[in-house]
Amino acid sequence: MIRTKLVTLNNTPVEITFTDEVDSHYTIVITNTSANKHALIGNGSVSTTNYGLRVEHDGPPITLENMSFKNRLFGISEDPNTATQVAVMVIERN
Repeated sequence: MIRTKLVTLNNTPVEITFTDEVDSHYTIVITNTSANKHALIGNGSVSTTNYGLRVEHDGPPITLENMSFKNRLFGISEDPNTATQVAVMVIERN
């Protein structure tokens, strides 16, 4: 199954993974759809100084494979005063 959603990020961490449990391991693709702000991805305490991935506004999507339903990803906007949108696609394995 393929799931998609559009998530608006601001200065408060927002979960970008799906809140219901995905039945199997999955691949997640994160694309920044904003015109000029980067998205910062990490755990529930992601911040502008503490993040794991930076999704460029004009760069390629980021793909993470072999994710578990236990994995949770959160995101914020690089600029706390400007919202950033990311498109999220999850591809479940059978």
